Amino acid sequence: MTTYYDDAKKTFELEIDALKSVRETLDEHFDAVVETILANKGRTIFIGIGKSGIIAEKIAASLSSVGVSSFFIDAGTRLSW
Repeated sequence: MTTYYDDAKKTFELEIDALKSVRETLDEHFDAVVETILANKGRTIFIGIGKSGIIAEKIAASLSSVGVSSFFIDAGTRLSW
């Protein structure tokens, strides 16, 4: 029988592995993206559908919380402008 401790430990191991995987994909393009977002004088719009939409929404919320003007649009609900 597994314990809550075992479940928590397994979860942390999975998250650590995921972060290591992301770390391996970072390169100089990451700096360019961050500099572009920070240099933007207007709002940064994040768009997505499904899982990418959830991630885009979280990024927009995180940036907004530190003063970067940004918001999320669900591409599936805004098909015409």
